[in-house]
Amino acid sequence: MNSMFTFSWSCGGYTFQVLFKAPGSTPAIYVAEAIKDAAQEVLYPDGIILLNVDGDDSEMQSILGDDALQGALKRLGTKTGLYTATIGPDQKNVETKVVESMPLADFITGKLRETDVLADMFKAGIQQIFTSKKIVIPAPPGYHFQKPSGDSASHFIRAEEVLSHSQVVDFLALALLVRMGKRENLKTIYIDTMGISSVAYALRELLRRSQSNNIIPRIVSFHSHDGLDKIDSPMPGTAYCIISASSSLSLEQKWIEKTRCKSDDVVTLATFKGAVGDENAIFTFERPDNWAEHGAIPTLGTRGLRTLGERFQQEQMPLKKVTLSRDHHPLSTTKDLAQQFWSLPFLNVDVATPNGRRRTFYAEGTLLVKNRTFQKWLEKELRSKVPASIQGIIYQNDSASLTLARKCRNYLKKFKVELPWGMHSSDTYERHLDTLDSKRGLLILAAVIGQGHTLLGISRDLRARHEGSKLYLIGLQVCAEKSESKFLRSNLSNTKDGTNGFNLWNCLATGSAMHQSLKREESLYRTHPALKPLFDYRHSRQVNVGLGEAALLPTAIGNASLGLRKDFLFWPEGYKEGSQHVALVLATIGAILEHARTDKKMDERYCMHSDTVQHVILDPQNFNRFNDGIIQASLLRQAYPSELNYSATHEESGFMREFLLKIFSARNKPQGEAALEFALALAIHRLKIQKTDLEIVCSRTTELLTASDFDKHLLILLNLARNQPPSNSPAF
Repeated sequence: MNSMFTFSWSCGGYTFQVLFKAPGSTPAIYVAEAIKDAAQEVLYPDGIILLNVDGDDSEMQSILGDDALQGALKRLGTKTGLYTATIGPDQKNVETKVVESMPLADFITGKLRETDVLADMFKAGIQQIFTSKKIVIPAPPGYHFQKPSGDSASHFIRAEEVLSHSQVVDFLALALLVRMGKRENLKTIYIDTMGISSVAYALRELLRRSQSNNIIPRIVSFHSHDGLDKIDSPMPGTAYCIISASSSLSLEQKWIEKTRCKSDDVVTLATFKGAVGDENAIFTFERPDNWAEHGAIPTLGTRGLRTLGERFQQEQMPLKKVTLSRDHHPLSTTKDLAQQFWSLPFLNVDVATPNGRRRTFYAEGTLLVKNRTFQKWLEKELRSKVPASIQGIIYQNDSASLTLARKCRNYLKKFKVELPWGMHSSDTYERHLDTLDSKRGLLILAAVIGQGHTLLGISRDLRARHEGSKLYLIGLQVCAEKSESKFLRSNLSNTKDGTNGFNLWNCLATGSAMHQSLKREESLYRTHPALKPLFDYRHSRQVNVGLGEAALLPTAIGNASLGLRKDFLFWPEGYKEGSQHVALVLATIGAILEHARTDKKMDERYCMHSDTVQHVILDPQNFNRFNDGIIQASLLRQAYPSELNYSATHEESGFMREFLLKIFSARNKPQGEAALEFALALAIHRLKIQKTDLEIVCSRTTELLTASDFDKHLLILLNLARNQPPSNSPAF
């Protein structure tokens, strides 16, 4: 292996090959080989520059006089020239010499004396160092990085990956030396991790060679954010700090605040463009297309992966596959709701409410209030929980909650319970607070809620005006996570005297995957006009109009909606087959998956989470097990992208390749009725397989397509899946 670090550099319209000779002994044969390599390029460089540091004069003379080097120069002939450039002891001046003269000799000897030109040369070398290896590491599928700073991000910069060759380390140290300039009183070089200690020691050696004093700086690692508070602030001008990498440059800022040093006393080797102060870093990366951090992380459905130890390593366990089953994933919530409402238009999907909010799942509260099972529960709660001191009712301002409030008032009248304060909506009760008795109880009602913002607002407003008992009775809470319901219960029921009550008939926690899927679908619709005929009716609806039976993409058979057949594993018997169940099936699958993700009591083998660093996926066999198109499509919509990422292993990716080929080839039959949903999942990258398998699926399927509208849309989605421009013309 050649110990020379070489890189190309363009300046003034010319191209040069720079050969860096590290300090110390370097065999002349290495320099000769580097020159020969340059001579073998198709396009000769306009010049070859042998870059070295002051103090190697005798070494350079020996190299230049060596027979091997002279032979290499003869090979160059008159095609290019060789020049030496020596960085002076002050790290600013450059002494240049002509070894083999060419017309560019005057240009070289003049230009390299300019400070900006020297900095540009080092910038070219640094560019090669940081782009030659994979430095920006993505988190494993299903995870995000919990960085030492406490922040979260989808990617991590591992700068020490570039330090595997000594000549690279020496060049990086020289770049730092030129940057920091002459420092006669430097006593300590701080680093954030021992992973970059080789650079610090190389820098110290360069300082020793270039300075006349006998001060040898100490090398001290403060172990990133954890150790920053434990170091003593150095005296001004006595320390220099090298930070390996930071995506936000937060560690550099904390160092400046802690030590009160100048900004040129600290440097970060690598960061991302856009970070505050990124112009001061040695190198800046473009942020990856799928970059996410901080507030965007929760929407990814990923788990935190801590970076531990001095070298920020992560452990990872083998893939965990989960097959859904009635025995291991039962959920009475969805079973009961399905049985109560499967013959009614109870649930809808993606409904825009008049207040401007979108509900991924919208429950029709009036049907809930009329339900006999719910009414029995309500009567029991009123008999056993309503305080004797009750004076009135506050209800959420919607028609279903108003009906619920009237039922409660009429039922209480049977027991001679009067409501002297009356019955008021959440929009009007504040007008009547002057007549409210602060000691007597209140009944607060809502038929259907989401996160419960209205109820939280009522609780907040009453805090200063009412100290009596408050009983909250809610019919159904539809939310993304069960923790939202626990949070609401905790906030509304916890009081100093323990007199508040919170009772909920049912909670439907469906996860946030469906919401993400609809957003990605809408983004595709907005950016690709060719898909307008397929998506237009889905994303141009009026207020209070949901997708209904069209919540999933249609089949190729008569453009019909996907329908449910007999024997759905998670429902009891008794329902009628048909497409009227789309919203309920979506909610059922979403609730089962969310329960599997969050239930701490579930057997580790069957839960969709792992307490260790392990990628958890839906076993691809689920798509064979649940072979109704409506259930397959619901799995695609309600699973998180990490749970559908089969690109990590050849086995799972290969299985999905063959399965997708069967689905697309059978698109005109019941077996392939969810073909558009699978194609969409590939196009918006919810479903992932390895690139080679994806190419096979797309190319073989394209050969089967006809000129039908369905096949045109399928082709567009498949082309988007492999990042090709949309096309609606199948290749026959």
